[in-house]
Amino acid sequence: MDEALRTRDNVALRHAKDYFERMTNGSLTIPEDAPRLNFAGEKPKEAGRVRGGAHRTEVLRAFTHWSAQEDTPLFSHEPTVNDLKQRFVSNCYMVAATAGLVNVNPYLLKSCLKDNGDGTVTVRLYRRVARNRPQEEPNPADIPADGEELEGFEVDDAFAVEHVLEPVYVTVSKEIPRIGSADALSSGALWMQMIEKACAFLGRDGATGYRSLWYGEGGEFLERLLGVSPVNVAEEDRNDELFENMLHARERNIVYNAGSKNNVDESDGLNAGHAYTVMGAERIAGERYVKLRNPYSTMSLQEEEGNVTRTGRMFDTSSDETYGQFYMKFEDFIQKFEKITYTDLSHV
Repeated sequence: MDEALRTRDNVALRHAKDYFERMTNGSLTIPEDAPRLNFAGEKPKEAGRVRGGAHRTEVLRAFTHWSAQEDTPLFSHEPTVNDLKQRFVSNCYMVAATAGLVNVNPYLLKSCLKDNGDGTVTVRLYRRVARNRPQEEPNPADIPADGEELEGFEVDDAFAVEHVLEPVYVTVSKEIPRIGSADALSSGALWMQMIEKACAFLGRDGATGYRSLWYGEGGEFLERLLGVSPVNVAEEDRNDELFENMLHARERNIVYNAGSKNNVDESDGLNAGHAYTVMGAERIAGERYVKLRNPYSTMSLQEEEGNVTRTGRMFDTSSDETYGQFYMKFEDFIQKFEKITYTDLSHV
């Protein structure tokens, strides 16, 4: 009996230990034959041409120092939207899209990375690679017989090139860039900072370093993080059906991403050319609304008597779950947002 109790207690203790490690360290599993890149002990190198932000990146680098975070848990609590705050780098699309993922499925986020327990973190990202694939064997009935006319018959190459998303496992040190005591990129979550760092090492469009993170689209970033390509919502599809889909997006495991137009009037509270998290959609007093979140998070939009004003300061480090969140009428949303995509998480 005592032995049975000890066995039961040991199993329970092991399960509790495993759960605690997954809760705080992430749940990524790495196949033995998976492609790996180890950048432990290195700093991202700023190289290659970028879409923008190179000058500001150089200014930031001049004032940035690296802060060791070996003793900081990767996940001090379950991921929440309020963990994510954009700061000095224009990677709003990354922060907004990740907040959308956390809003729908925080456990899926935790499966993207893991604390290795040695001062490093491994992040799984996806990159497009070209592969040769065998073509389907032709139907013998379609092959002309000897002496028959060959006009119109084409013989494909034995192989064709296809571009596929391949996972790559990027290991980085638990060090983050700071300016004084403030986080330089995103603030509030070590796990997001590790994702940003891994993306900086892997690079994008021929560039590497943190400046390669500037500007982008949320669905494309989720493709990089999850390996699922986004679906673009064409202008002709921004209709009643879109609102209904957004209304039930969370229960259907769908993340929507949205970027405001570059020529939007900022007097009504929106940032031009800026990515926002789509938190959901609601019907309020017979009107249709989209709930959005500004990734700066410390700034709210408040509407009183038809006037929209910002509250809070952009670089204030304090915020609560309401900061950055606001409602916009669906009709205004489809007029003021240019790029709208969605990612189906059930395909992960």
